[in-house]
Amino acid sequence: TLVYDDRSQGLSVRSSGGVQAISYSGSCVSFSGNAKVNGQPGYQFTFTACDLSALGTGIGNFSISITGPLGFLYQRSSAISGGFVQLNVP
Repeated sequence: TLVYDDRSQGLSVRSSGGVQAISYSGSCVSFSGNAKVNGQPGYQFTFTACDLSALGTGIGNFSISITGPLGFLYQRSSAISGGFVQLNVP
């Protein structure tokens, strides 16, 4: 499940139907799937997070890309300053 909020943009993203693809590369994980944005279906997301704690450079970083109807595009990359990335694989 992906839960992502960007309050400055009035954006609330919730994955819909679980994750469709997941991949690992070193200390990074990427996953993608369908999402609802502000409660509306029809969007897709790709999320990547990297654990940088072993390097002593902070918790990590992330990037997210959301596409949707009528050419909707949202992208953001940033250091992780709080919160968490938790993966539950059945």
